[in-house]
Parts: sequence; C-alpha cells; structure tokens
Amino acid sequence: QMLSGRYGIPYIDLSSHYINTNALRLIPAERARQCEIAAFDIQSKKVSVAIRTPNRQEIQNEIKDLERRGYFVQTFIVSTKSLEKAWNRYEDISFATESKEGTLSVASEEIEKFIENTQTLEKAKELLDSMNS
Repeated sequence: QMLSGRYGIPYIDLSSHYINTNALRLIPAERARQCEIAAFDIQSKKVSVAIRTPNRQEIQNEIKDLERRGYFVQTFIVSTKSLEKAWNRYEDISFATESKEGTLSVASEEIEKFIENTQTLEKAKELLDSMNS
C-alpha cells in the first residue's frame, strides 16, 4: 500500500476480488509469475493489471505489449498474496475455453469428475468453498 502512494497507482486487495479468466489469459502463466504481474479484469478493451512494483522493465514491457495489442491498461499495485491468488486461477483455465464475457465453458470430463466427487449437497458446498479460498 505504501508503494501505491509513492507511485500514484491505486492499490487493490485481490483476496475478495473476482479474477476474470479471460483477462488472465492475456499474459501467459509463466511470464506472469516471472514478471510479478497478472491481468485480473477485462471490460471490452480495458484491462486491469495487478503489479508488485511499477519500475521493473519486464512489467513495463508486458504493459506495452498489451497496449500494442489494442488494450487500454489500468495498473494496480498489489501484495504478493494478491498476485498468488491470481496466479492460482491459471489452474482453473487449464481445462476451460475462452468464452463470452461473464461465462465459462468447461470440458465435459471436468463436469463428470465434479459430479462424481459431489454426491451430496454438503460435499458440493465443501468443494466449491475450497475452490474460492
């Protein structure tokens, strides 16, 4: 949060913020971890990007790449914990396909696996709760 004031970039805590998987796809997982960056929201061509520190050249390169691809980038300073939450969502998109904004397509094998592991409402709730943490 202290860096936010120093650089004039807003701070955001992603622990309770939804991570949009369509935004996450804009920066490959390995590159995101390497640069300490993650795209976490997208509305049309406006992309919200979480960064640890604004003065790293590789972060600036990623932002410039997004801008070259036609996106308007809004950066936010975040904690390492917030970045880790975003990075953990890359696992969720390994079996998902890009979709229209606000929806997510999931492979049928994953749905079958979910049904097998959630025979009761209580088990389904436990699984969903574990996914949100």
